[in-house]
Amino acid sequence: VEAWLAGAIDTARASGVAADIVEAAVRNHGQCVGMAVVWAGAIAAELGALEGDGYVCHQGMVYLFNSFGGFSFGPVRALCDALGVSKPDFLREVLAGVRLDNKRGYCECGDDASVDQLVTHRPGRMLGSEDPNAEVRYMVVVSEELQRRALERAFELEFDLVAHLDGGEIAFKPLASHPRPLGVGAPIAAQVRKLIRASCDADAAAAAAEGIVCGPASDEAAGDEAAGEAAPAPRRSASETMSLEGTPPSWSEDDESASLSPFSRAATFEAELCETSEARPGHAPPPPAAALKPASPASKPAAAAKRDHDLANGGAAPSGEEAAKQLAVPGEGSFEIRHSGRSMRAARPRVGSAVASGEASAHPPAA
Repeated sequence: VEAWLAGAIDTARASGVAADIVEAAVRNHGQCVGMAVVWAGAIAAELGALEGDGYVCHQGMVYLFNSFGGFSFGPVRALCDALGVSKPDFLREVLAGVRLDNKRGYCECGDDASVDQLVTHRPGRMLGSEDPNAEVRYMVVVSEELQRRALERAFELEFDLVAHLDGGEIAFKPLASHPRPLGVGAPIAAQVRKLIRASCDADAAAAAAEGIVCGPASDEAAGDEAAGEAAPAPRRSASETMSLEGTPPSWSEDDESASLSPFSRAATFEAELCETSEARPGHAPPPPAAALKPASPASKPAAAAKRDHDLANGGAAPSGEEAAKQLAVPGEGSFEIRHSGRSMRAARPRVGSAVASGEASAHPPAA
């Protein structure tokens, strides 16, 4: 649809279609992906793979942000009407492009079939395939008729919905007749997260009942278990902590994108957690604010000085006092970068050196 729409936009501009109709129909890649996510959810529901709360969560993550119609097909339909593109024309042209999708080459896809990426049960859990080439790419072979019906429903504006909260339950209503006022997205987002969390917990419980044991989340945790230490409990992200524990926050601004993904707040909140959390036993706490400081020439081993000089100049490293003098020049030589208790050295060309001035070195580094 994205490729087809780009061509339709060019045709409309060349044909003199009213600018307001053309510009309203423009959809960037993210908007096209959002619309396709909703259509894929409808296909998965028709297959019986996505239903109940899982379906609500999947569609709700798009409809939550559709207050302004950014994921609605309505403006595209208006463009089609202005160009005289009928529903059969739209379906024929879009499906012709779908048949050229290079992902079909990874699957045994017949003439009346197509490929898609669908979820099952809940967001983030992909529908599997018996074809290993498709499975590794999260793809499944579906009937082209399923995609045709989804596109037909989109053309009829069946997916131009927005999420509401009615009596504590998420409901999807037509955006044209039931617009949602600003500033009410946070409780809906909290409910979506609550349902997703419940679905993930249900999956974990089902896996445990089948005897499936999830391994440690990282190599570090595995090392802790091997040493007889209890692996640290995973810490929730800032957005989860702020919304899942207690009453959802109330935002002062009308930007509803902040209700689900408060990136600026998350960064600040995570920083506060890092400053106030205690260091794990056996692990040094993070270094103070000065993360970049010159390495001390007096404590630098001769081998390290030689390596740094070779990296910077491509020549033989000076020795003894000469090396210390060069490394002691402010703004030159080697710096030690410290992060999370580990350090690495990064050589920087000295001012006036062959590397810094762009001149060829008499001793080029070995290949």
